[in-house]
Amino acid sequence: PQRNPITEFAEAGSTRLTFPSWHEMSRWHNNKYNLPGPIRLGDEVNFYDLPDNLRTEALAEIFGIELLEPGDPELEDGYGSLSGEGTVVCGSPFEVANEPENAGSAFQGSFDSYTQEFATSWELFANQRKFVWLKNTVENDIDQLRQRMAWALSQILVISPDGVDGELDTEAFLTYYDIFVRHAFGSYRDILKEVSYHPLMADMLTYYGGRSTAFVYAQDGTVEYADENYAREIMQLFSIGLFKLHTNGTQVLDEDGNPERTYSNDDIEEYARAWTGFEAQQNRGNVEIAWGNRLDPMKINYQWRDRFPKMGLNRKYVGDGYPLCADLPEKHFLREGAVYRFLGSNPLPELHHEIDQWRSDPAAKRFTLDATQSNLYEKLCNPQGDGSCAFQAKVVLDVDLDCVGDECYLDTLRTVEVSNGMYYEYIRKPCVHQAFYQDAKTIIRHWNFDEYMCADPRTESATIACCKTNPESYYYDDLYWGEKSKLSTALDACDEQLCEEWPRPPCDVAGFTEHTKCWDPNHFWTSEPCTLKVKINPDGTVGIVHGPVYGDDMVEGIVSPETKTFFRVDWEGDYSDIIDNCDGMDTCTMSEDDMCVCDVTVTDAAVFSAQDAPSDDEILEQLHIGGFEATVTDEPISMDTVFEVVDENGVTQLRKNVETRVTVVGTSLSFRSPPHFVSLSDEEARDMHFETDAVLDHYFYHANTAPFLAIRFAQRFGISNPSPQYVESIATAFRSGSYSYSADGGSASVEFGSGVYGDLGATVAAVLLEPESRDVILDEDPAHGALKEPLMKVTGILRSMEYEQRDNKSFLQFEELFGGRIGQMAHELPNVFSFFRPEFQPSGRVAQGNLVSPEAQVTTAPRQVSTMNGLYSLIQFGLTQCYSGFGPYVGWCTPNLDWYDLSQDSLGLLGYAPAPSQDIDATIEDLATLLTAGRLSNEKRQYIKEIMEGEDDPALAIQKAQQLIVSTPEFHATGLVKATGEEREAPEAVQSSDEAYKAVVYVLLDGGVDSYNMLAPHKCSQQNQDGLNLLEQYNLERTTIALSDAERFRIIQAQNQPCDEFAIHPDLPIVEQLYKDGELAFFANMGVLDTPVTKDNYYSLTRTDLFAHNTMQNEAQRIDPWDTTPGTGILGRVCDVLSQNGFNPQPITIEDSSVATVGVPGASVPPLIMSAEGTEEFNPKPENDVFDVSQHIAQMNQHTDMHSSVFAETWSHGLQKAIFDAENFIQAIEDVELTQDFDSINSFQYGDKFKTLSNIIMSNEARGNDRDVFFMRVGFWDHHDSLRDQLSNEFMGLNAGLDTFQREMKAQNMWDKVTLVITSDFARTLTANSGEGSDHAWGGNYFAMGGDVKGGKIFGEYPHDITASGPYNIGRGRLIPNLSYESMLNGIVQWMGVDTEEDLMYCMPNRFRAGAELFTKDDIFHNAADARKLRGGNKKQQ
Repeated sequence: PQRNPITEFAEAGSTRLTFPSWHEMSRWHNNKYNLPGPIRLGDEVNFYDLPDNLRTEALAEIFGIELLEPGDPELEDGYGSLSGEGTVVCGSPFEVANEPENAGSAFQGSFDSYTQEFATSWELFANQRKFVWLKNTVENDIDQLRQRMAWALSQILVISPDGVDGELDTEAFLTYYDIFVRHAFGSYRDILKEVSYHPLMADMLTYYGGRSTAFVYAQDGTVEYADENYAREIMQLFSIGLFKLHTNGTQVLDEDGNPERTYSNDDIEEYARAWTGFEAQQNRGNVEIAWGNRLDPMKINYQWRDRFPKMGLNRKYVGDGYPLCADLPEKHFLREGAVYRFLGSNPLPELHHEIDQWRSDPAAKRFTLDATQSNLYEKLCNPQGDGSCAFQAKVVLDVDLDCVGDECYLDTLRTVEVSNGMYYEYIRKPCVHQAFYQDAKTIIRHWNFDEYMCADPRTESATIACCKTNPESYYYDDLYWGEKSKLSTALDACDEQLCEEWPRPPCDVAGFTEHTKCWDPNHFWTSEPCTLKVKINPDGTVGIVHGPVYGDDMVEGIVSPETKTFFRVDWEGDYSDIIDNCDGMDTCTMSEDDMCVCDVTVTDAAVFSAQDAPSDDEILEQLHIGGFEATVTDEPISMDTVFEVVDENGVTQLRKNVETRVTVVGTSLSFRSPPHFVSLSDEEARDMHFETDAVLDHYFYHANTAPFLAIRFAQRFGISNPSPQYVESIATAFRSGSYSYSADGGSASVEFGSGVYGDLGATVAAVLLEPESRDVILDEDPAHGALKEPLMKVTGILRSMEYEQRDNKSFLQFEELFGGRIGQMAHELPNVFSFFRPEFQPSGRVAQGNLVSPEAQVTTAPRQVSTMNGLYSLIQFGLTQCYSGFGPYVGWCTPNLDWYDLSQDSLGLLGYAPAPSQDIDATIEDLATLLTAGRLSNEKRQYIKEIMEGEDDPALAIQKAQQLIVSTPEFHATGLVKATGEEREAPEAVQSSDEAYKAVVYVLLDGGVDSYNMLAPHKCSQQNQDGLNLLEQYNLERTTIALSDAERFRIIQAQNQPCDEFAIHPDLPIVEQLYKDGELAFFANMGVLDTPVTKDNYYSLTRTDLFAHNTMQNEAQRIDPWDTTPGTGILGRVCDVLSQNGFNPQPITIEDSSVATVGVPGASVPPLIMSAEGTEEFNPKPENDVFDVSQHIAQMNQHTDMHSSVFAETWSHGLQKAIFDAENFIQAIEDVELTQDFDSINSFQYGDKFKTLSNIIMSNEARGNDRDVFFMRVGFWDHHDSLRDQLSNEFMGLNAGLDTFQREMKAQNMWDKVTLVITSDFARTLTANSGEGSDHAWGGNYFAMGGDVKGGKIFGEYPHDITASGPYNIGRGRLIPNLSYESMLNGIVQWMGVDTEEDLMYCMPNRFRAGAELFTKDDIFHNAADARKLRGGNKKQQ
């Protein structure tokens, strides 16, 4: 690491830090008071110099200090002997103490901490967490299965450093990964919770700091929605997946044979509201806090959290199955199971809301237990022999306790003082409130004269305010400040004489002039009735409206007629009748935002009668309210009966035999009263955590979770295509929490798991011990097994070949770009979808067999070359950077082995050596077992033996054998290889073409670009039915994320659109320039469109799973929603046609594999994948290295027959093609000279990729290709938060790339031969979320650019009405596209030379079924009519 003068004095053992002359001393003087020491191990410290809170009697006793008396002359400033009761200091969960004897310099036993002032390099910061992972996986022999399971879990519940602030943190990433290490064999439910509460996850999936719609509207007067990001991904990727599954993992199909979806976007919108309010805990010492506290589980900000009902999966509410708070037992705080949390000396609760001022108010009334009589005191104090208390962090009452004294007058407790200023906080059991209930009463907030609302009189919702016969009898009857009571308790306490609106009790407290009692945020009970109303949204969702007798103008905003929070209900009857007739109904009125607000009645009724004998399934399906205790079985069934049943997951459920229905007055329309955890009047963090638990249970106990995870675990442990039987076995182990294994079918068995649903110990036992993972006969199945994960291959060879780190070298580490070179590295996952997608299908035998191979997504040609080079270098020279090695820079790489021993500078060497008496056959057997699990064929063993026998040096013979074995497909894949004995031929050179060159570049903005800020309305005259023009609609919908007036200076003209002028984003000057120059055209409101749809039927008729990144991206690349030609993409099929019609096409992907460039095998040339970092030479080596392993590659990777492993074939075919491609492209581009400075863009996304693209285009003649099609993905467009800033940054990068590229093409006279298309997964919601971002939507605005493009126009129709009432808006500004991708691609494909209807349908099989307008080459291009006639007509074989 770089020299760090701030820390090196301490590392050297010195206590003196000398500041340089140029360093301002004010920085030290202004901050030294914040330093708590420093104190080193072994230092002597005066006890009386310690901070007050540490100078305790207990500490003095530990160190044997004789305490001085107050006034002793040895004491300075009159300090007394003791000054405090001590301080409770909390660390991270599972934090362990430092071990000073293990200390060392950075990367040799210790690590630097990332702070805002640092000198260590960014590279080393980013690598620290990787060093820790490597040490645990390569050098640790104790718990390899735990580490392996943690690694698998980390690829399912993903954190990507590219998606968070503080990507250089070490400790935060390690604490996140430790979740998986701790719970590798524990409960998946614990993992889900810890992951959801981790600050890194909240940062990456953008729910950190999320605020409810109600809060934002109250603060800013704007309507914003909860961020949907985490609500979507936790279901799609972490728990239930996109489609319903049987237990065996096969898809559940509807009556038409289509897969059934697990959730809708409506489900996501509801769950999103449950992920509001999360924020970091306060900073604390001894942790890495450059970006705040990113270690401790987050807390919930009660003000930001959404408090309303939430209907989730299967139309079940979050809170269904929980008991009503109205049914809490009397004195529940003394009942068995009551929970108390230790607060220490702080009287303020952590999970209840009280104002901070009460902490220091000496007049604050607190509830203190009677130490002489209270049974609760005995439990909480836990008195010792000397009478002192031994406080425990958590106390759960094991029996019911009798109340004593004032305890008998309480309905509940909040905090309680036990003794010596020590406090506990009471956490009652989870329960729910009903949104609508009977006999509502008005409650009034203490400190605000005009905040009134309704409350359920059965619940502990308000304080007691008595107003008897005279003003002297006006008082608050509370036993402690913040006390909550039921209405009946309040009436008893006040002799039925409660206060009303006026008068009210005085709130000052004798002897304390600040009157903090007046700041009490709670409400007090009144006897006045309160009307409950429902506000009905046109989409059928409803809001809660309260009507106190004092008038609507006095009601609190969250329940006023202008409420903006709505939730789903299941209506009985057609609610649209109310909306259509609202003005004519006596019990309904129109709100200011033109919605119907109606009075309701609430009724309770028994579901089952005394004559019924309901089954368990009927009870669980029809009863939604839980209970605290089951009813005695011999009692007759009534409305109060509570049934006890055990559900299919082994969970005991209590269900009360009652349903509460809400009926709109004057109609028969009704719905079930929804539950919600958080009281609308008493917003406690406690209940928000309960709600979060309930949400997690919706995912965890869903029927899909077990088979979904079973498939993921099978894949991560080496079975890419697990059989239904295997999946069912794993899923059953997950559900039952147990797995029984009998060796060789014997009677004796070993049991795994706790017997509890979600047990991962049982799950991983099933993964590893089921016959499908162990039976060697299955190696004969060509579909069995997998490609090995790239990182597992490298760590595997390090472990099996006994890597030994040199004593004088630092931690085991790889070079900075290692992860990118092989496609995988710990703590370097590219995005939430991990390194590869479970459903990925590479071209070739895998796709032909309708199989998947996730690892093949990163096993691209450049990475295959790079992986082999790194392995060869590791075997020959050790861990070094020399000759494309994996190691960090360690020194000079000699070109001649006679000059210098390269291995002596390496970090370490492979130490494997056979026993001295072991012969070559035994050595090869040993190596084959360690490196290929014994799968290496006899033919290859014999071949390797002959090579070894020709080498006199035994060490070199071993190296040669190792290099040859890692060159075989058996090393890179599992399954048997059945070679034909024929070597693979080098592809024939492409013959030079005399046809004019053309290229299409298909750019996908990965993540979903906010294209309505790329092209925004500006000057508009056409109006919608509400009289709003498009600009007015835009500003109304977009609110805080709209383009401002100051940003509207790139103005373009348009014809036949709802606006005459549009504004282009200010950071896209090249888009404005090319549009005005007639070289760029927009395509408005375009997207994936399977079939014509409306707002009413889009969900049922659309086959593509909408709004998900992977499915929408996949369809944007395939353009074949009905799977006419499975496993192929639009660009690949275009090349199929062009090839068969006489052209020389080449499909090319920049950097990553893509289905877009895949055609039908054998119909055309296979796609190339080119690295944006340049083409790496295969097997570079010193000039006098006589062993050239590349000469043996063909022998090790011969053709295979159809019974050989498809994964091994994928590797071998790809490797040899990669070697050929690398050689050809190095030659093809060596003479290319670019004119533009792409390197100045300083961006891999936009500099390196566009540079590579330009190089390849300019090499077309050398390659002999007259048609190129490119797919290029650029990331970071998923702007769920801070959209304006992030979009601006990405647009600047994109603008630089596009501008430099078009200048290069023009300088090379290629501009009219190239068409570049910009698309994305989808557009984004027009409405903002509370993170000032936008969420996943549908139709968006994209463009095509090129010298032959008829630019300066907008194709299609920019939507004329984007409001909720418009024909396109399906919610939150998600617009149904009116152009399909085929609308644009139709003309582009024609321009490339595909002319006949038959060929066009082959390329775009859904072009007519989508029902959208199709633009032709004559519409889009100037010179399309000059395209040459196809030679020989259509030669495509049918």
